[in-house]
Formats: sequence, structure tokens, C-alpha cells
Amino acid sequence: MADDVARIVVAGHVDHGKSTLIGRLMLDLGLLHQSKIDEVIASSARRGTEPEWSYVLDSLQEERDQAITIDTTRVWFTHRERRYTIIDAPGHRQFLANMLSGASDADAAVLVVDAAAGIGEQTLRHAYLLAFLGITHVIVALNKIDLLDDPRRRFAELAAELRAALHRTPPAAIVPVSASRGENVVLRAASTPWYDGPTIAETIEAIRRVPAPLERAFRFDVQDVYRRGNERVVVGIVTGGAIAQGAEVLLLPAGVRVRAERLVRWPERDTPVAWAGESVGIVLDGDRFLGRGDALVAYGVPARAARGIALETFWLAAQAPATGERLRIKRGTQDVSVTVESVAAVYDIETAREGVAGPTAQYNIVRLAVRADTPLVFDRRADNPHGARTVLLRGDRVVAVGFTTAEVAETQSAALPVAQAEREARNGHRAAIVWLTGLSGAGKSTLARAAERQLFARGAAVAVVDGDELRAGLTADLGFSDADRSENVRRAAAVAGALASAGAIVLVALIAPFAADRAAARASAQHPFVEVYVSAALEACERRDPKGLYRRAREGTLAAFTGLESRYDVPAQPDLVLDTSRVPLEEAVGALVAFVDERTRPLRTENTNAPTPA
Repeated sequence: MADDVARIVVAGHVDHGKSTLIGRLMLDLGLLHQSKIDEVIASSARRGTEPEWSYVLDSLQEERDQAITIDTTRVWFTHRERRYTIIDAPGHRQFLANMLSGASDADAAVLVVDAAAGIGEQTLRHAYLLAFLGITHVIVALNKIDLLDDPRRRFAELAAELRAALHRTPPAAIVPVSASRGENVVLRAASTPWYDGPTIAETIEAIRRVPAPLERAFRFDVQDVYRRGNERVVVGIVTGGAIAQGAEVLLLPAGVRVRAERLVRWPERDTPVAWAGESVGIVLDGDRFLGRGDALVAYGVPARAARGIALETFWLAAQAPATGERLRIKRGTQDVSVTVESVAAVYDIETAREGVAGPTAQYNIVRLAVRADTPLVFDRRADNPHGARTVLLRGDRVVAVGFTTAEVAETQSAALPVAQAEREARNGHRAAIVWLTGLSGAGKSTLARAAERQLFARGAAVAVVDGDELRAGLTADLGFSDADRSENVRRAAAVAGALASAGAIVLVALIAPFAADRAAARASAQHPFVEVYVSAALEACERRDPKGLYRRAREGTLAAFTGLESRYDVPAQPDLVLDTSRVPLEEAVGALVAFVDERTRPLRTENTNAPTPA
């Protein structure tokens, strides 16, 4: 099929002829323009060499001067109505990170081995890394076969050694080639009559594509949240599958089921569906708490969320990982600090032995467990290798790349208290105490309960501390003297603080008439504390009088009533004022919810102007 793209990485030891093989393949398939052919011939002549077809790929002058490949180079072409991507991966030990990057999305690999030099250190390492990356279709090109005195015998010896080295990924074919001469690359060589297998061109034609991201389960990494008027647009990249308008998906790590009400592309237009690889904005139902690092995933094929994960990594740093050290983990838009809990083993690729972490960790496979400060969203390698890819950093320096393999259960950390950051990450918002103060009948409890309902519907952890309810229980022993009123506020503040410590947004509806008591409540708070003055004219409060308190106070049966016989200190600098005698209830509730949203959103950047997402 025309859209059946085959992605092939070409790997191997430095100087074994990877780039030459690719250049020769392109020449013999007729893919090079005559000007490029002339350029290669002229460039080689200036250096006094035969035409060096690796120059077709060496885009950096430094590579030509040193005769090595530093960066991964990709070549796209069509052959017999099928498209191919050839990835020339660096072979030098210093550039293994580039090799891993280049090979990470390949369907198959061509491992180039110098038949004269034999299997080198990097050959073994690359062979193991191909298996590590999950590339199961491997073709071996035994290059420079023309330099051997007895090529048939040497081919048989090396083929046996290679099959042993590639036991994790048995080679689909081992082909004797001369890349510089074009023997068995596209055209069959007369110099190897004893070989009756396929040419390199024939082996790559047999490659079958692995599922593309489009064919995987839906995954969406949240990059940011843009606010446009009253609408919040969640922006990011679809990394797997597709999403349609109206689809129900799972928000992680919160674990909340949400609906994609609209899909937005810029500038200012909707789309019915977005596919893997596309940047898109998603308007979710309700007003959800989320930000960068969160993920939307297919509800039927969910990813996982956990703080403890096991990793299998290729370790790049000279310093091995140490238990207890702090690292950073990056996956998609997630960037989270982690602690190394254990280093299970280091597999030395050259000796094929497993041991403890030490000097042999660099350029070998390290299996370790880490615990993140906040929950990580991930796929297991066995379920979705693409979603399991992970990078570890020390500071800003990459020390390892690899895959998440499993969730790690809580061990010794199970006895540690739950950190506030963990609660905020799970809830999707910060904890806070929102203190609503005002005269009796101003509407404090009504506003608090209505706001609680809206916030709860959006998935927030929210609670109300109501003065009347406290008077019926916790503070039933208190009267209405100044001292008792102060103690009432102190107890209410303590309850609110305990709820906030559990991660909740706490709406306190309490008259709290004295400014000094409210100031003391603010000073004692261990969480963000905001004061909302629910303002209403005394006449309006008396007209409402839902409990008949004003009437009783006027009749003399209720002494020291606030606003009449006892003073009320109007807040001098409240964080928000809601005048319920002038503003309709629905509008006042909306203003309160917006205010709470602003003060409790996670500590992540949220843009107010939406440029086209990258």
C-alpha cells in the first residue's frame, strides 16, 4: 500500500559502513539526482578517494572531516509504490543518545558489521539496544566482504556469532555486501555465488510496519490551559489514537471521567475530530481543574497513574544512580522530581552479565525504581511502548532514557504522611480557606452551599463550615459574649484548617463580627486564606430574616444580637466583596466560584491569550 510507510534504522559500529550502505542503496535504486552524484564524485576526488557514498548523508562538515556520523539523518523515498524512511544512527559511543533517539520509532533495523573487523564492542551494544527498543525485525549487513581472502568461510563464522549475539532478536537475514561497490545491496553480486539469500533491497521490501500512533489508544498530553472569556481551552498534542467531539475520556491523574464538548483549531474554528500528531484545543464539560502535565486518555484503554514506578533504562551518565538521590523525570509534558528508591540491577551489555550499579553503569542497561513527588501518568512498556518512553535528568542533563515497566507499590514510604503537593496533584487544585463574613441574613450560607455544589460538580474537593451547624454541635457550649464569639471563631478556624490540610477548598460561612478574630484566623492558617465580605444593607437582612432572629432581637427576647446591640466590624480590605442586596444570587455565586477558581488553581502557568499551539 502507498501509505504503508516502513521506518528503518541503520546502526552499527563506527567506520563499519552504515552511511556508505545507505548512500549506495539510494544510488542503485535510482534515487539520486545527477547533480548529487556529481557532487559526491567531486568531493571524493578533492580528498583523493574513490566515490564515497556516505557523503550523500553527511550534512555536517564536521562529520565529513572526521568520517563519522554525529547526528541522526533521515532519508525519505518511495520505491515500488511504497514509502520508506531510512534513519542513519550514530555509531560512536559518545553519540549513543542520538542513536537511541533515531531508533526509537523504527519498524526494523539494518545492523552493519565490518566483515574484516568482526563484531565490535558497539556492535554488541547496538544489537542489545535494538532489542531494548523493541525492534524485532533486524537485518544484518556483513559489509566489506570484498576485502576478505576467504569470504565464504568468514561469512559462515560471523553468521554463527551474530545469531548468538542477536538471540533476543534473531536476524531476519544476514547479507554479505560490499557497500562501496554495491554488491548485494540492490544488485546481486557475481563475487558471492555461494550466497543465495536476499539482497538488502529485497530484505527491506519484506518489512512490515508496526502500528503507528494513529492506531494506538487515545492519548493527549496537556501542555497548557488558555482562558478565552468564560471558556477554558485545554491545549496539547494528540500522541496516540484520535478524539472526536463529544467523546468521553479519562482525565489523569485525577481519574475523572470528562466529555470533550468541542475541539478547537486555530485560528478560531472547530473540528469534529483530531488525530495523532495534531495540536488541538479541547473544551471539556464543566469547568475542570487541570494543567500542564495532566493527560486525557481513552476511557476504555486507560493509562496508569502512580507515584512509584519501575524503569528499565539505558544509562548515559558516567555517575551511576544512587539510592536516595533526586532526579527529574520527563514524559510527554510531565516534568516531575523523583527520588531513586532502589537500583535493582545493571546489565553489562559487553559481558552479558548482571550486577550492581557501579562504574559499569554507563552505556549499559540499568533497572531502577523511583518515587515521584506527584503522581505520574504512564503506560507500561508491555502495554504501549510509545507511551512508556521516559527520560531521566540530573538537573538539566539527561542521564538515562528508557521505559516504564511497572507500578511500584508503596514500601517504606507508606508510613510517611501524604504531602500537600500530592493532595493538590490528585485533586487538581490547591487547598484554601475562603472565609465568608457578613451580617445574619446577608446570604453567607446560601452562597457557600451554591458554590460548593458547582465546585463539587467540577471534581473539586470542597467542604462548607457553617456557623449555624457549629452552634448545634462543636460550639453548642458557647454563648454570645465577646469572649465566646472569639472562641467560636477560633474553633471554626481550626476545623477549616484541618479540612484544608486534607486538600479541600473550605468555604467558611460565619458572621465572625470582630476584625481582630478574623485577623487571628488568617494568621493561624497554614493554607491560603481569603476574606469575602458578603455585604447587605441591614434593612435587606431584616426583610429576609430567615430564622426570625431580627424580629426576636427587636422584641427583646434575643440579647446582644450582631448588627443591633452588638457591633459588626466591616472588613477594611476584604479580598472580595459580594453585595447580595444589589446583585442577583446567581451572579454572586458565579463571582464567588470564579474567585475561588482563580485562588486555588494549581501552581502552573495558565495563559490568557491563546496563540496557535506548537
